[in-house]
Amino acid sequence: MLQTVETAASDDDLMHAARGQGAADAHAAFQELYRRHAGRLLAFLARSLEEHEAADCLQDVWLRVWRKLDSFQGGNFRAWLFGIARNLIIDLVRKRRPLPLNDVDPPAPATGLDEELADRRQRLARCLENLNEEDRTLVRLRLEGKGYPEIARDSGRKTEELHKRFHFAKKALQDCVKSVAP
Repeated sequence: MLQTVETAASDDDLMHAARGQGAADAHAAFQELYRRHAGRLLAFLARSLEEHEAADCLQDVWLRVWRKLDSFQGGNFRAWLFGIARNLIIDLVRKRRPLPLNDVDPPAPATGLDEELADRRQRLARCLENLNEEDRTLVRLRLEGKGYPEIARDSGRKTEELHKRFHFAKKALQDCVKSVAP
């Protein structure tokens, strides 16, 4: 039957074959859909996620496609596929948002090692104020869990520039924390 999927088949034909009864045909059809769309899909995911997250998300998208084969009603397969990807990106971004600090109880009084940690945090806060506004914002966004692609998109800066700025800001903070008297 379809064991060697013809590349001339439409995405709709391949989805129909993937839902079919023959395991070999379904596998071959699904492989062809993956071959056609995985590269663009990964590029789409990489614009919003870190590299490792994009690769993991790519696998999750295809797993959902496999599980939801019957929900595809025909039409534009690529739009359906990228809709699944978009929803997964939204889910990932929601999960990595930090809790608002207002909802967290204040820390217990510091003792021993806790005092040293509290002291280092105070020094870090003072050193953070020494950075220029743009670098301070970059550091805070990274500490909140935002990725370079997202920050680049929002700030209009290049990802490479942000990597470099963050590296220098981090180094300046480390040097400052070491040099500031407790």
